[in-house]
Amino acid sequence: MTASNISAQLDSLYDSEQMQTFVELFQEEASSLSPKVRDLYLVQVIWAQMTLRKFDEALTAAREFHESGTRTPKFARDLGRGLLEIGACHWMLNERSRAVEAWKKLCEGIEAGNFEYARDAVGGLTYGLMLWFAAIMCGDRSLRAYSLEFARAKVGALPEKAAHEVWPVPAAHFVLEDITASELVEAAVTVPSFLPGPRTMSKQDEKARHNLSLALLLMGADELARGVSSQSEPAFSQAACLKNPISSIPWYLARFEHERRSDGGSEA
Repeated sequence: MTASNISAQLDSLYDSEQMQTFVELFQEEASSLSPKVRDLYLVQVIWAQMTLRKFDEALTAAREFHESGTRTPKFARDLGRGLLEIGACHWMLNERSRAVEAWKKLCEGIEAGNFEYARDAVGGLTYGLMLWFAAIMCGDRSLRAYSLEFARAKVGALPEKAAHEVWPVPAAHFVLEDITASELVEAAVTVPSFLPGPRTMSKQDEKARHNLSLALLLMGADELARGVSSQSEPAFSQAACLKNPISSIPWYLARFEHERRSDGGSEA
């Protein structure tokens, strides 16, 4: 089988969400792919393994994805990629301190200008929000203060008022207590006013599901922070009930927290 045929099959399996078969084919044929092509598929392998709840295997792929950053050309080098996924895998393996370590390393690398890669439109704001989630769930005041300062700095550096409509800026305003939970949900499905077309997205829209996954994850943590633990389950549950956006790390975390509670696990 040629490399192009392997890629075509992998793409077809992934697009049709046949995740187990996708992972099996990748593992069988990875050695037939060039390092560059293999690296391109690694992040999809991570998400596929997370979908299958195979967090150990996802962590292995995430570490390889992280290390592959050194193989990219200098102008596009991303030495921080994979750390978000590594942290999520550790979290879902109940290794919270290692999750925090990965996410904080990512934030510190962005602050120092060492990591160029940021998967949101605001230079890595999402990573600070992941740290805020971890801080709340772990009851770590120092980490919470750091995450809030990270978010405040990112939001404060925005060049114009309209930029505050860009996701995930509304999520940062929520953790900074500038907007309410209902306003956060509304913002998650609202298209910025400077873009053409309808202002409101359907909650079934893939972009809306991405945004809502983060919004509901933060809302669940916030309810726990305020001592309303009985209310956190609906927020996590609502996120888990969304159709899997595949590439949304907050969705996997919310599903994990929902299932952990459903199985009788601790809420702390």
